[in-house]
Amino acid sequence: MTQVRSRSPRDRRESLLALLIGGPAIIVALGIVATEAWRLIEPDSSLFAAPAAVSLADAIASDDVLGAYEFIRNGQDPNALISVRHTVLTGGRPVEVLPLLWAVATQSEGAVAMLLGFGARLDAVTTRKAVCLAEQLERADIVRLLRLGDPDTATEPCPARHDSKVPLLTTH
Repeated sequence: MTQVRSRSPRDRRESLLALLIGGPAIIVALGIVATEAWRLIEPDSSLFAAPAAVSLADAIASDDVLGAYEFIRNGQDPNALISVRHTVLTGGRPVEVLPLLWAVATQSEGAVAMLLGFGARLDAVTTRKAVCLAEQLERADIVRLLRLGDPDTATEPCPARHDSKVPLLTTH
């Protein structure tokens, strides 16, 4: 006859403690594996898509040209000021800028082209500021687009940027 060996209360506590510590880690690991497997099988699932932009400024900042296009197509004026805030570009402060200038600042070549195609225009001073900003960001492709959109853009050299701690965009 076999004898049933009972575990001591201490052994049971240790087993329970190990289960309470290790169980959640195992469950999380299995969840991650399942999520990554799903990502491999269905990479276009809405679970893995970037959230939709809630404003024209957000669409431009995230280089979502189609999203920005939808805002313009649905009636947003490409020449109306938009409120933006960015840690580096505006120093964390809200600034009112034109969408085209915001597209230059965020280096969204596609948004610059789309806005120019929709008739976005800058006055001479703001155009110069946009061209100089694109040059500071070393985006010759955006400079070419801006000059195509406004062939009268002055070609004199831009002023040197002396203080790199000053935000690139401060006012419109």
